[in-house]
Amino acid sequence: MMNPEHGNSVDLEIECPDEPLHVWRVGFSPELWAWTPWPFAGDDGLFSGRWDDQLGEFRTIYTAESLLGCFLELLAHFRPSPELVAGLDQIIDDDGSIGSYPEAPQCAIGYSWLEDRRYGSARQSGKYCYVTHSRSIAALSIHYPFDRHDISLADVDTALLKDARDRVLTRSIARWLYDLHEETAGEPVVDGVRFNSRHGDEIRVWTVFERADDLAVSPRIQPVMEPLPCRPTFPSCKRHLPALVCNGMKADCPERAHGTTRPAKGTVCRGGFGESERPISRIPDSSF
Repeated sequence: MMNPEHGNSVDLEIECPDEPLHVWRVGFSPELWAWTPWPFAGDDGLFSGRWDDQLGEFRTIYTAESLLGCFLELLAHFRPSPELVAGLDQIIDDDGSIGSYPEAPQCAIGYSWLEDRRYGSARQSGKYCYVTHSRSIAALSIHYPFDRHDISLADVDTALLKDARDRVLTRSIARWLYDLHEETAGEPVVDGVRFNSRHGDEIRVWTVFERADDLAVSPRIQPVMEPLPCRPTFPSCKRHLPALVCNGMKADCPERAHGTTRPAKGTVCRGGFGESERPISRIPDSSF
């Protein structure tokens, strides 16, 4: 394996299973497994996922080994800031307006979040850099230019790569990995990134990179079922959503969690859903 910029071998930990992986995804209609359309990128032309492209030239999709992993990653944005909740509690209802517009409980998520969302499973092939493996961290420490981010090598560890706040760093690493090609055949070294969920190390998650000759769906993804609607009464949703309550979220609350005059406490939080007046069904799921 060769680093195209430095010309040195890069000893990354790369997982390439003999058999395709069985993965899950929660996404939007009509095509669950398609790349997110470019118009849904941010104003800077970038998607917000941790392992998206910092240059905004290729897209990604995120998959997990379980539906629980998908829901945990997507709904984590709804967890409120304790400081924000405390500040809202200090608001004095002088004119009774707060009482006139009841709000959902803290962390409430309206069932409208499920509208237009589908879930499905697929067989996933390819080569994925296990980015938080000790071998990959050692390789990155040697070959990746952390000094461009004013990061000391003493600070390069799994905690750094799991920190969701510095997405410029992780997206830049994703771009660096994307550009790696085999010395002889010229083939890409990796097809994406493999990492553990920040909400549980036992949950494996993948980022699949889009390549120039890919069609609407990555050739590394082979769906094995028709996408099904995410409904609160559907067995899969009923089985997995209760686990979210243990992670600081409620999934069994009224519709008014979205739509009160004063935003529901569970929707006013850093990043992700709930901070825009755009319809929820139009916001891409790039929150991993």
